[in-house]
Amino acid sequence: MFGSDGRNAVKSIVLKPGMNLNNPYTSPADVALSNFVKALALPVRIGIVRFILENGNAVKREQLSAIPYNRLTVNQHINELKHLDIIKTQVRNKETVYSINDTVFIKMSGHFLALFEPIRHLNEQADTLLSKPRIKKKPTRKAASQSTTFGAYLREKRKAAGFSQAELSERLKMDRAWISKVETDKHAVRAEKLALFAEALDIPLSDLKQVYYQSKIDSLTKEGLELK
Repeated sequence: MFGSDGRNAVKSIVLKPGMNLNNPYTSPADVALSNFVKALALPVRIGIVRFILENGNAVKREQLSAIPYNRLTVNQHINELKHLDIIKTQVRNKETVYSINDTVFIKMSGHFLALFEPIRHLNEQADTLLSKPRIKKKPTRKAASQSTTFGAYLREKRKAAGFSQAELSERLKMDRAWISKVETDKHAVRAEKLALFAEALDIPLSDLKQVYYQSKIDSLTKEGLELK
């Protein structure tokens, strides 16, 4: 279904009765996005993708045993996601390493955002037609956190807790240089490290995860728009 470089994302479309690809209302991009969503429409597959991304987008075969599903089930879904080019494999030092095909994800995020173009135009028309002044609401603390990067959010919370990078490094037994890279969005963070940050800085883990994954999505979306 997806080409290895993301450019042939609709190379092998399974035609269904009544599907007409010449219909101007259904574009190849629509079909590609639909197939992509179907390919990920199982919790175990979302879990596999998340696990690989949380571990630096490079996971060895033996690491897959940490995914809390039956090993045979995980292997079956891994093979299917490889067949669909959503997961890539390469051999490093005679070991198989799995990673997410970020080119495909970026391409599909662009198709997904294109769905909302009509809404953007409607908002522009509303701004022109409405004569009443619009009062801007003060953003909530949660909304403000979603608009920033994870690194900036973590740095803000560290300072609010009264820790320097060195103090936080000593408290968590983590390398200070690594924490610095995280705060400048130059390093991915695994799930267990997120939990340690949340405990040390007295932040609800759910909030920290939400900011982290939203930051990842925003980054992929930005890259997708720049590739258009």
